[in-house]
Amino acid sequence: MENKSAAYMRLSQDDGDRQESESIRSQRALIRQYVDNNPALRLVSEYADDGWSGTNFDRPDFKRMMDDAAKGRINCIIVKDLSRFGRNYIGMGKYMERILPSMGVRLIAINDNYDSAKNNDSDNIIVPFKNLINDSYSRDISTKIRSQLDVKRKRGDFIGSYAAYGYKKDENNHNHLVVDEYSANVVRDIFNWKMEGMGCKSIADRLNERGVLCPLEYHRLQGINIKSGFLGGGEPKWTSGRVSSILRDRLYVGTMQQGKIRKVNYKSEQLKAVPEEEWICVEGTHEAIIDPDVFERVQELLRLDTCTAKVPGDNLFSGIVRCADCGQNLIRCGRGRGKKRYLNCCTFMGRLGCTSHYTNEDELYFRTLDAINVMAEYVLKLEEMMKLVRSTPVESREDGAREHIHALEEEMNRYRHLRAQLYEDLNEGIITGEEYDEFHASFTAKLEAARQAKEQVEAELAAFRTPDSDSLGFLKLFKKYRHIAVLDRRAVVELIDSIVVTDTDHITINFRFADRIEAMARYCGIEQENGQEGSE
Repeated sequence: MENKSAAYMRLSQDDGDRQESESIRSQRALIRQYVDNNPALRLVSEYADDGWSGTNFDRPDFKRMMDDAAKGRINCIIVKDLSRFGRNYIGMGKYMERILPSMGVRLIAINDNYDSAKNNDSDNIIVPFKNLINDSYSRDISTKIRSQLDVKRKRGDFIGSYAAYGYKKDENNHNHLVVDEYSANVVRDIFNWKMEGMGCKSIADRLNERGVLCPLEYHRLQGINIKSGFLGGGEPKWTSGRVSSILRDRLYVGTMQQGKIRKVNYKSEQLKAVPEEEWICVEGTHEAIIDPDVFERVQELLRLDTCTAKVPGDNLFSGIVRCADCGQNLIRCGRGRGKKRYLNCCTFMGRLGCTSHYTNEDELYFRTLDAINVMAEYVLKLEEMMKLVRSTPVESREDGAREHIHALEEEMNRYRHLRAQLYEDLNEGIITGEEYDEFHASFTAKLEAARQAKEQVEAELAAFRTPDSDSLGFLKLFKKYRHIAVLDRRAVVELIDSIVVTDTDHITINFRFADRIEAMARYCGIEQENGQEGSE
């Protein structure tokens, strides 16, 4: 039978530091020299998988070679060693013992001194062990590489092939991201539009109408070739899913989130999602594009069951106005020509059991506008008061509070001692069992009252300290909306957490940053309204 031999070369990315081309040439030279020294062999084809793992047999040139073998174009495969053919122990056994013999294909591994055409009993023992060692080597290499990558991830190094939309790799350090101004501005627009009430689909449509390249096309314009299975038959466009993923990605506030997917095992190319709690997250690894407060507010908006607007300005209160009884959203109901527009509980409108909780949307507009102006004035007055308090020494106030705390601690110790002494008095007959119960309850109550008083004084002492600058960053929002004359969606979602409606005459507006406003008020030593505005 005519011998039609094929040379097969392979090197994976895990086998070296990207010296594949040199290694393939070396393998080719070794095989050709072997053929030259064996006149019975005739080399008719060459196949090379450069940069492909041997842990599976899903390789382009390997499959092409096996297809040629099935068609009778080759009947002998020559490799440098068995590991070049494959590193999968089970797969190697299947090919060497079943597939190749059934196809009448001879296998030669030069450095392993193996030739399937020669019946050598020692090969039946040694070759399986070699395949097992090759398999174990792949597993060890995979484990080491995964560990090395995890170390880089935990260090905050970026290890992706290409930077996410909005960023680019630092030319001086490819493990660090820097802002790409063009795409970063698109990301800012996406967040701004979401804050203004637009939905992901509407945002995607607006980007497509403006001719903004989607991330896939933009990366290709930058010379980055990205493989994707979602191209379809037309030009790639922005989609609601793509917009949603950008809005949810903490990368844009300077947090690196990696390790979101992993291979099932070292033999498989199949990927599986990693639970979010197991992601590797490192904060402050690169410059933020989106303000953290804006990002968190967008996450809240994404969680709301809202009717989003197609254009900014519509549906000012979507997802913000809640029913006082069931907590569900209020939705628009009946609006005819010349009629007022009302909001009512969605579960009442759907006949799901709740009662009517409605309000006139126009009246709600002006109440909310007034409430924002009132709260802005209040908060900015607090800021002025804080400046005055900061200029006043507080050492005397702190000393008095510490003395009070010390006195309360002594009082608590005295009541503990008296309560403990009761048991001895009972045993010695000084007091009766009834008196014991009465005194024990009394001392316990006094001890609890002293403990609560101590906690209150400690809170007052903490209030003497100036709130940190990070907690005061929200002041810029109230300055921005001070003396606001026209209410828009952006103002509503940036300043208001929720609006709770019992009916048109009973509305409570809950402002965001209530805890921070309260901290400012405590520092100034005044009562405050817990960030709420009520209408009765």
